[in-house]
Amino acid sequence: MNMIRHIFKIIWNERKTNSWIILEYILVFCILWFCCDYLYYITKCNYEPLGFDINHTYSIRMTERDPNEIDPGTEIENLTQDEIYAYTLTLIDRLKQYPEIESVSISEAGIPYSGSVSTSDFVINADSIPSSIQTRYVSSGFFDVFRIKLVNGYTFDWMDPASENSVLISSDRNGFFGDHTKSGYPVSDVHELKHSYKNDKIFTVIGITEKLKSQFFDPYTNTVFHSLARRDINLLRNEITIRTHPNAAKGFTERFVKNMKEQLNIGPYMFSNISSLDDMQKSSMKWSGITDNLNSIYAITLFLIINIFLGIIGTFWYRTESRTSDIGLRIALGSSKRKIKTFLYTETIFLLFISAVIGVNICINIGQTDLLNALGIPQANSEQIGSGIEQYFINFGLTFLFLAIVSLLAVWYPARQASNLQPAEALHEE
Repeated sequence: MNMIRHIFKIIWNERKTNSWIILEYILVFCILWFCCDYLYYITKCNYEPLGFDINHTYSIRMTERDPNEIDPGTEIENLTQDEIYAYTLTLIDRLKQYPEIESVSISEAGIPYSGSVSTSDFVINADSIPSSIQTRYVSSGFFDVFRIKLVNGYTFDWMDPASENSVLISSDRNGFFGDHTKSGYPVSDVHELKHSYKNDKIFTVIGITEKLKSQFFDPYTNTVFHSLARRDINLLRNEITIRTHPNAAKGFTERFVKNMKEQLNIGPYMFSNISSLDDMQKSSMKWSGITDNLNSIYAITLFLIINIFLGIIGTFWYRTESRTSDIGLRIALGSSKRKIKTFLYTETIFLLFISAVIGVNICINIGQTDLLNALGIPQANSEQIGSGIEQYFINFGLTFLFLAIVSLLAVWYPARQASNLQPAEALHEE
């Protein structure tokens, strides 16, 4: 306790010199705070479950055959809806028979990373205020292909016309469905939906899925899963997706094209291409700018950390070297080498702590304004990842810990050199 009081007294007596160190600490603390805040936000977004799994999944595209290769009158524009439906079932059946395929689905505005999104305005439980909600039109196999789990309830049989009146839904992060500030409900309390423009059409909620994101950087959003109706089937437009068995050998796409290309020439349709959802995810992130933004953030953060590291080391190296005579006097008065080092380390941490207390208040106040957005600096969305006041403690802990490690490294070598000096040599420099 006496040592702590003594250190505070020295810090106060040398306040003119220490004030510059504290200002430097405050500046780097604020910079590093927002770096840690955003990197933690990205990391948490990345490791949160998406609600679906795209491993071993592929998207198949169909195209129209050359009219010269098919019988006259069987062109796509001449097909009835029943004929299109029959061709679709044939396609699905042939895909299911392929040994390496585990499950098959067909959907509209359903698969992730396709860039196709559909929304509809729904009235919940006969409420009067509609909510705009993402809508996916899917076959029953969609939930198997993307491993979307049910919290409760059951899925529909998309081949049964009666399933058109049944839907599955998913909640937002907080377990609400709809805009809970206006007309939202706890997801378990939602029993029926109506299109706001078709109030005579009632959809019964038969199941609830796990929360879903579109991609790791997005929030959990409400979703309504409709059974893909027969009238909406269009093999040139619909999304055809498959999941392979986990033990499918490498080179699946090449084997699939070789073995199935001819078999998927069905009526006026023919196989076009197959692509993995992993590749679609990478393309989507690159197209949306997420990949470039993340690379920029990582590069800028690394640059700042290196400069902060070098700046603090330079400052404390010079500061410790300039106090050689003071250290020599302490050694002459009986202080051990270990005590000298402990004194310097403790003083450094106290200076950091004083700066951190000031810096954290600055950071919290800046974070509650639009200053960062106005400057074009990316800012973490704490609400999106469900973080509250604990985020401040996490940021403080990460920032303080990093600066403490850097500062102790900066002091360690010059402190070691100074403590090894002979008292006479150190005092001679005075």
